Amino acid sequence: MRISCDHCGAVFDSDQHPVCPECGAAYGDSPEVKSVEDYEQRKRDYDLEKEKERLEAQRRRNELFREELEQQRIRNANRRRTEEFSQKMNKGCYKVLIVAGVIFILLVLVGVKLAFDEAKEEKRNVPTTAEPTTEIQLRNAEGAFGEEIDAGRYSVRVDRIEKTEYYPWSGTKDHTCVLIHFLVTNHLDRDINTDIDTHIVADGIAQHTYYLPDGYRELTYRLPKGLTAEGWVKCEIPDNAQEMEFRFGDAVVCRFTWENVSE
Repeated sequence: MRISCDHCGAVFDSDQHPVCPECGAAYGDSPEVKSVEDYEQRKRDYDLEKEKERLEAQRRRNELFREELEQQRIRNANRRRTEEFSQKMNKGCYKVLIVAGVIFILLVLVGVKLAFDEAKEEKRNVPTTAEPTTEIQLRNAEGAFGEEIDAGRYSVRVDRIEKTEYYPWSGTKDHTCVLIHFLVTNHLDRDINTDIDTHIVADGIAQHTYYLPDGYRELTYRLPKGLTAEGWVKCEIPDNAQEMEFRFGDAVVCRFTWENVSE
């Protein structure tokens, strides 16, 4: 039977050609047509099954998401309750600590007051028969290089001044670096604290001091009664200085000149 192709319009004998000889398209009830229809049906079934699986997976993800949100809400609620409980406990603890601190301070003040009153009463009842002891007072004193400068409680003598290097630092231009050796004697019946500042003054201006080199040491901090200790000071002095002083604290002033500085 002669038919025309639905695709290209060619006319051919269907008994001789199972498909269009021009374009190869299938037609009618041929096996090729049935095969295409079966394939398309299977494809539609497959796509439908995949869509069902996708929807089912989406539904499971939505359920998991809702469960996670619910668990997060529960955790947040538990954390808020815990924080509120901790805040309440902290407030209570703070109040207890404040009250305890106030009570402790009051007890200490009462104890101090009682101890003070008791000591005052004991002092009032003790007879004062002994004569009060007087201690040598510190006084200002000045002197020259090599002299023993007596300030009452202690005396100071500068007996050596020698030039030295600036090492490890570089010095100031038109200045000379010197090492000053001095002796301090304790005149009291007890130890004295000799942690006293020393200053070098040139023409009324305090000069810069340096760390002592190896082999030299500063004056000891405590000086036993009746003993003498030695110390060193390293400083720089302007080359054109006229009036120079070594000061030990606020009491002792020792004047020296360039003639007293040895090489």
